Amino acid sequence: MNCASVQTLAQQTSLSYVTVNNLIRQLLESTEVLPGNLLPSAGGRPSQTYRFRPDFRHAAVVYGHTQNGCDTLHLRVTDLCGKSVYRSDLLPDRVTLSYLMQLLADAFAQYPDIAAVGIGLPGEELDGVVTINDYTDLVGTRLTASLSAAYGVPVFFENDINAAILGFSEEAHASESCTVGIYFPGKYIPGAGILLNGEIYRGKQHFAGELRPQPFGIDWLAPKSRAETLADTAKLCSAICCLLAPDTIVLYGESLPDDTAEIVAQKVCDLLSGKFCPQIVLSHAFEPHFEKGMIRQTLERVEEALLQEAHF
Repeated sequence: MNCASVQTLAQQTSLSYVTVNNLIRQLLESTEVLPGNLLPSAGGRPSQTYRFRPDFRHAAVVYGHTQNGCDTLHLRVTDLCGKSVYRSDLLPDRVTLSYLMQLLADAFAQYPDIAAVGIGLPGEELDGVVTINDYTDLVGTRLTASLSAAYGVPVFFENDINAAILGFSEEAHASESCTVGIYFPGKYIPGAGILLNGEIYRGKQHFAGELRPQPFGIDWLAPKSRAETLADTAKLCSAICCLLAPDTIVLYGESLPDDTAEIVAQKVCDLLSGKFCPQIVLSHAFEPHFEKGMIRQTLERVEEALLQEAHF
């Protein structure tokens, strides 16, 4: 809906005409909405419509992952509809707090109305401190607090596979009770993201999905044959099935063969004696899913900030 009248908005929100009219007046004063076209009327006065301003505020997202064997960082600035208005892709030698500070400084210089920042990286932040991260220079830093203090906007941290599985679910319009994503970055230990009833499940100390202790006797970084890789992946998926019984398991990884999903699904079914056979999907869209999940969550923070600003 690009434009709507007060009457239409009242009908769709179940708010009174007077309430919607007062809200529109406030939004006009803040320029968050602008007057649109006049709607023709059957004999009465034409109805004024109003349109939302997508560029009223912006969101910034920084997310990093392994691409073609290289550490890659992406910066996106989006409008309130999630459309990217600025894009930058980088291959940093090291990812440090000062590097991220400078990266965001460039974004804020061009878009000073950025209202929230999302940082998506392979790791976790607990009680404001980065506890686990593939980019080891960030471990022990107060990443989000430092960035928030520097730029005066809310900053949040999200794990890479958590954001990706959220993006997958949004793209697929999935309404499943449980979806699990597993990311095999190649040069780092894989990780898993769990979506329960549409919400990311993090567990105590945000440890859900961490595979760094190398359970099941699997050394994920050791050189392996194709058969060994598929067998290890099936073991991991079987364990996940026993604990979560997911509707779908999404496998991400540049080095995974195209027939991975079919082979692993059969192995899982065999390991579980046919008692549980989940849908297993191989996706090569990790980066777009990661981006989609990060943008969605960052825009939610922007919405919260705008509501606080308006005292709604």
